[in-house]
Amino acid sequence: MILAGAVAKGAYEAGALRVIAERGIPVRRIVAASSGALNGVAYAAGVRARREALAAGELVELWQHRSRWYDVFSLSLGDLFGGTGISDQSRLLTILRDSIQPSSHADPAPVDLHIVVAPVNGHDGTIGDDAATTYERVLGFDGMYFDRRELLEHVFEAAVATSAFPGVFAPATVMAHNVGPCFDGGIVNNNPIDWALDNGQDDAIDTVVVVAPNPVRLTEPVGPLRGQKLISQLVEMLINERLYRDLRKAKSINAALGRLAELARRKGWSDDDVEDIKAQIGWQGKRVINVIQIRPHVPLTGDAFSGFFDHADIERYIGVGIQRATEELDRAGIR
Repeated sequence: MILAGAVAKGAYEAGALRVIAERGIPVRRIVAASSGALNGVAYAAGVRARREALAAGELVELWQHRSRWYDVFSLSLGDLFGGTGISDQSRLLTILRDSIQPSSHADPAPVDLHIVVAPVNGHDGTIGDDAATTYERVLGFDGMYFDRRELLEHVFEAAVATSAFPGVFAPATVMAHNVGPCFDGGIVNNNPIDWALDNGQDDAIDTVVVVAPNPVRLTEPVGPLRGQKLISQLVEMLINERLYRDLRKAKSINAALGRLAELARRKGWSDDDVEDIKAQIGWQGKRVINVIQIRPHVPLTGDAFSGFFDHADIERYIGVGIQRATEELDRAGIR
């Protein structure tokens, strides 16, 4: 499951998650960025403790009762005068600590959570065989991290770091693996589909569900933009373009794999022959994965931050998330 970031519009995902949990859909992996990671931590903890429906209901209540501006923002004079942001992440961290407890289930469910962060100083990556600096870092946490309080703190640390929206929140430091100060992971990869697919090598995963609070297609101009609305739109343009490209890539790969399977059938190639071909083009282990998108038909009301100030927006986002998840899962035959 992919949980995209959208600041206050993350409430939409909480509504969708409630429907997913109520239908008993088994979730093996969650990949999240920005406010989607806050939802992802809560849901992954619920999966681990085999209490998904309760966790999803509690998540909806959190959005309803602890998402006003004074619940989220904590004015930091040091950061403000230092020019790094208006608020620190202390209140978000408190919400996570208050609402998410370690699992004590005798037979916890397997789950892993991947959180995208954007390290200010970057980290080593490669372009082909050449070393290069990348600003996308994905931190992985398996089920063990949800069993012990001291390990759960590492998950919380990553979740608040990926929620550090530039200019509003100061960069948050991730101590693990010497990642250092980080900004909002949604800036570099808001819908990290490739990390969910894992090259198709995890046989437990047959479907990727993308939950994102932006529509597939805009049918009307967004209207005059200035100030905060202009900044919000610019950010949405950056992060949603990546989703468009990743979804198109996923559909293209699925189609190509389908054509390869048909060709193999006609030519009488063995499964080993097919895997050899895929290895030659860097597609080792790739297989057709069903992709379901749970996204609104039209843009949600307000901008990325308005829900913190007009709480009626939060209720609307939750309601639309419930409606769209119901519609898309019905259409996919998942009841």
